[in-house]
Amino acid sequence: MIGSFALLPILLAILTIASPALAGWVFLAYWVWQSHHYNRQNYGLLALASAHDGMGALPGQIGWILHLTTAAGAMIMGTMPGIYGPGSEAPWLMSALAPASWRMTETLCILTATGLSLHLVATNHAVRRSPTVLVFLVLSLAFYLPGLLFPPSPITGFWPYAIAHGAQYLVIMGVTAHRSARGTAGLIIFVLLAAVLGVAAYLMRGVPWSAFYTGIVSRHFLADARLWRLRDPAIRSIVRERFDFVSASGNRVGPATGK
Repeated sequence: MIGSFALLPILLAILTIASPALAGWVFLAYWVWQSHHYNRQNYGLLALASAHDGMGALPGQIGWILHLTTAAGAMIMGTMPGIYGPGSEAPWLMSALAPASWRMTETLCILTATGLSLHLVATNHAVRRSPTVLVFLVLSLAFYLPGLLFPPSPITGFWPYAIAHGAQYLVIMGVTAHRSARGTAGLIIFVLLAAVLGVAAYLMRGVPWSAFYTGIVSRHFLADARLWRLRDPAIRSIVRERFDFVSASGNRVGPATGK
């Protein structure tokens, strides 16, 4: 994981310089993965909402609902003009179909996800009795709607998702840091790190720096996939301790001692 922090940005920067066409395909894979990553965090928020409402494990249908909206989000971002950044070429796959065809496919994915959601609510009593889960389910369905309802551009096809995901992440990490053994000091350290990384991201423009920064973000996705894997008992216990305040039981523990 530590090695990938240096390796991924360097390789992506070199690839952008050496082969803009191949870099375009790599960036396409990146946008598909980013759509999935955004929705994995949405799934995590639904899990917290379920804990808050005392609903128990999320129904399996929710995974399929988010897979469909992920597909729509990937197509929205992958076909957006200019999203591939300086130094790379958009893959021919993205221009093989007319924009109207992509829109139709995206709409079909969102409508199917909406239909599955309505069926889930109609047939699952636990979901109907969980108001917080219902709210976050609607928000998850609407997550990629800006890029579908408005002409494709960075204002509608990327930034709404990036800002929403970033805001979610800042809240989650702020709570995690503040309720660590360092307490307020941990929160201050997190805020300073976020500020420094934000400035660095703003300054990384042009070739090859934009590709280098994309490599850093890709590494963040890989790290998150491991560090937030709730199937791991150790990680699950940390999340339960630091986010115990969302639980319907109301049995809270201290941020550092577990008492």
